[in-house]
Parts: sequence; C-alpha cells; structure tokens
Amino acid sequence: MSAEDRTPDLARLGPEERRRLLEKLMRERGAGPRFHPLSFPQQRLWFLDQLEGAATAYHVSQLYHVEGRLSVAALDGAMARLVRRHETLRTVFVATEGKPRQAVLPAMPLALPVVDLGGLPPEAGMETARWLQRGLVGLSFDLARGPLVRLLVVRLGAERWQLAVDMHHIISDVWSVGVLTHELGILYAADRAGRSVELPPLPIQYGDFARWQRKLLEGERLERLLDYWRRHLDGAPPVLELPTDRPRPAQPTGRGGVVRFRLAPPLQGATRSLARSVGGTPFMVLLGAFAALLYRYSGQSDLTVGMPIANRTRSEVEGLIGFFVNTLVLRLDTAGGPGFRDLLARVSATTLGAYDHQDLPFERLVEELHPERDLSHHPLFQVLFQLQTAAAEELRLEGLVLRHEMVDAGRAMFDLLFYLEELAEGGISATVQFARDLFDDATVERLGRHFRTLLQAAVESPDTPVTRLPLLAKAERRQVLV
Repeated sequence: MSAEDRTPDLARLGPEERRRLLEKLMRERGAGPRFHPLSFPQQRLWFLDQLEGAATAYHVSQLYHVEGRLSVAALDGAMARLVRRHETLRTVFVATEGKPRQAVLPAMPLALPVVDLGGLPPEAGMETARWLQRGLVGLSFDLARGPLVRLLVVRLGAERWQLAVDMHHIISDVWSVGVLTHELGILYAADRAGRSVELPPLPIQYGDFARWQRKLLEGERLERLLDYWRRHLDGAPPVLELPTDRPRPAQPTGRGGVVRFRLAPPLQGATRSLARSVGGTPFMVLLGAFAALLYRYSGQSDLTVGMPIANRTRSEVEGLIGFFVNTLVLRLDTAGGPGFRDLLARVSATTLGAYDHQDLPFERLVEELHPERDLSHHPLFQVLFQLQTAAAEELRLEGLVLRHEMVDAGRAMFDLLFYLEELAEGGISATVQFARDLFDDATVERLGRHFRTLLQAAVESPDTPVTRLPLLAKAERRQVLV
C-alpha cells in the first residue's frame, strides 16, 4: 500500500482531525508545526469563506500573453524557489475549536500544467485558451488544503504562449503580484542560463507581520484609532441608494461584470493642474468628481466610499507576498451642493484625516461598530474607488515579449468598484467592476460617460456648483432633445 493510500482524504476530515493530521505529517517530515495567528484582513476572508463557501470573488488573477521560446522547465524551477522563499505560498488555514490559524508547511508541491493547443487553427486555439483561463479563475480554493496559488501554461504555437496566475486574496494582494513578477523574472533568467542567483534574504515572513499587527493594536493606541473612526462614521447612512436596474437581492449571487473606458491625456493634464492649484493631488480631484457623480445619482449628500491603501508602512514588509491591503472608509460631504473647488477642500480634509488613522484594519472597525448584519450589502460602504499612480511591476522573462491582460473573473465584491490607472503613454484607464444583481452593462457604461463629462466640466470651471455640472456630453444632449 502506498503512502498516499494510507493518508486519509483531507476533504473528508473534520477541522480538528485535519489539524492533528497536519501536525503529525509535519513531525514526520522533521519539521515542527509552524502556526501563526491570522492577520485581521485574513480573519475576515476566512470568516467569509466559512459563511459563504469558497467564492471566486476573492481571487487575485493575472494573464500574460508570451511571445518567444518559453522554457517551461525554467519557469517551473523559478516558481519552486519562490514557494520555498515565501511562506505564504505554502500556507493553509486550519481551525481549532472554531479559531483559525495559519499553518506554514515545510513544502508545497506546485503543479505547472501545460496545455498544448499548437495543433489547432489560431482562432480555435485562442478561444480554447480563453475557456481554459476562465476555468482556472472559476475554480474555488480550499483554504484548509491548499495550495492557494495556481498556474496554467497554454502553448498556442512554437513562440506563442499564455501564462495564467491565480492566487487567493487571503495570501496576496495587488502589491504582492508586483513582488512575485519581479522575483519570478530574476529566477527564471538564472534558471534558464543555468546559473545560481541569490535574492536578498527576507527580514521577516507574513506570520511575523500577523503577530506584530495584533500586538500593535492594543491599549491606548487602539483606543485613539477607534475614537477617530467612531466619530468619523457616527450616523453615516448604512447603504448608498443608487438607482439600480433591479432591486437588491437579500442574498447577492456575486456575479459581476466589467466596463472599461479612458480619460484622454488632455483631461489628465487638466486634472493635475487643478490639483496643483488647490494644493491637492490628482486622486482628490478624481475622487471629488466621483463624489459629485454619486451625489447626483443618489440624491444623498452624506456618502461613504471605500478606498484601498497598500498598508506597507514598514520597509520589512515591502518585499513580502501576502494580504496587507487595508480599506479606509471615506465619509464625503456634498451637502448644500458646493462649488467643485469647495468640495475638493472637504474631500482633501477627509482623505488626509483617514491617512493619519490608517493603521486600524477595516475588519477591526467593523467589529467595533458592529453594523446591523445584512448579507444583502457590504458593511459600511458598497462602492470602492482607487487610483493606481505608479506603474505596477511588470513580469519580464528573459528573451520573451510579454503583454499583460486584465482578467475578468465574472465576480464582484461590491456594488461598484472604480479602478483608475495612470498610463505610461499618457491618459488614465478606467475599469468599473459592477454587481450584475443590480446593474446592466449599459447602465454602467452610461455612468462612466457621465463621470468623464462631469470631470471635464469640473476642471474647466471648478467654481461651478456640483448640482450644475453637466452629466451629458454634447452628443447625448442632442439625442435627448431630438
């Protein structure tokens, strides 16, 4: 009988049996158990996984189109080294008496499946590759079993490939993708050339951060942070009531869609100019326009909007793969229909105050405020706004040309997620992820057009009251009049 035959199926074991088996296997391998508490953001995702079941909305997915002679062996070797280097890539999550812990395994074999579609006509090959990629990101992860990262290589021809990378959010974030791609490129080049390379040693691992975070949030420091956020959110409306195409369901399906548009370089330049003139940042101008748009759509002058931040305020964590990102809740005041310039002053004060108190994890805030439990919507805010100003680290594999493609997993965690990214060639790309339970594509496309029109008018005439800034472009106004 093989070792595999003697090992019980993990999926059939209860949490306590699974934990005991895991400890036994680690002792047999000559390594003691490496258990750590969960960080606050991990704890929330673990809880949601237990509550909702494994959900593909909590994936961080990337797709790369590759031209050249890819060495699958070098890629496999590079990934194996990354798994050994970063404990998060070989971490699973087990529960003891309902309390979750991270368990760092001494090893985590990571498969690198290769699907060869080189024999298919180009169009059929691409369609099959898209189907495979959708299948990869559509698979749920088992947090207790792992691995929580998957790769897929598709060969479309001798020098045409696709590489898909999918990680669970509980071990990664967007910054982590940059760390992974940077180090993967270095290790791939070394493996391909048959030479050794040593990356700088990591000063700490994610488990150390989780312990440090919990120690940091104690006593007077914790009370000071909680006091600020209690006052900031006291009396805030629990839900942003945007006009929707369908009533909000009691239990969201999580189905999502994506709409994309661009802001041209001249509009980007005008946004920067206005930001300089008011002593703010382009982010604040864009957020101000977004707040004005939400005010016009909902009629609510008291708005809560989520804003993700990297939360890597210490140099020791900058090179780690892990779930660090925190979400700040911005309470934006548009009462009285102020001029856009005056609105920017309010947005600036709110944003800077949130930055000064960013160390409180969103999960700890929800726990403190304990809003009325309602599975129909996200707690405290339902709309997220983000601007990516610095170019993310791109995957570079020696001897190859790569093109990154945004992945639409067909899922949504929020009613709306506005993601703006400054482009190296100028202009800003906008990606709007939306809940299909609430909105149709055409509605969100119109929302994007209205945002662009309002922003254009605001930067041209910043003293205009936000209630009088146009939403309809000239072409749309003509259509309405006809």
